[in-house]
Amino acid sequence: MKTILLAAAALAFSAIAGAASAADAIGTITLNGHVGSACTVIQGGSGTTFGATFDLGELTDGSTGHLRADIKAGTPISGLTFNFTLVCSGANEGVSVRSTALTNAATAPGGYSNAVDFTGNAHFLLVTQPSSASTLDVANLTTAAAATTSAFGAAKFLQNVNNNVVVTAYSFATHGGDNLLVAGSYAGSIVVDITPS
Repeated sequence: MKTILLAAAALAFSAIAGAASAADAIGTITLNGHVGSACTVIQGGSGTTFGATFDLGELTDGSTGHLRADIKAGTPISGLTFNFTLVCSGANEGVSVRSTALTNAATAPGGYSNAVDFTGNAHFLLVTQPSSASTLDVANLTTAAAATTSAFGAAKFLQNVNNNVVVTAYSFATHGGDNLLVAGSYAGSIVVDITPS
């Protein structure tokens, strides 16, 4: 009986030892990828360029030669709001807005002006993880010496929605005071630059 028990114990030990000596072969496959920090225009342009053109028409009131009262307001006139849809893959993107006065090449004598100043503004819809919405406004007056710069903010992304960038212009004023405007064509601009972080 002792012999049978010893034989059974030896057999069990042998089975355990055999199981312990067998080893799995484990392979690990690592997958990598990359998303570049970039901004792409979905609506209102293509690639990395967006824009629009708006004709203010006759700048004067016609009867006195002074700037129209309706465009002097601190809010955009009807139609002077441009909606764009962009996709930016990074957070805290840099922003620069530069407004350039509407100017006319004609010489302006005393009491006249050949430039119209205004404020250009870029409005951004932002989101912070998990889904906290916020906005950023970056305004620049044409009389400023340089562009106005800012950034979305730490951990803030451009919202993944339509019309997430809105550009407006308002507070038009005759450069140099309430002078008469010289006849001719006037052109100005608002340049919005979004720099991936």
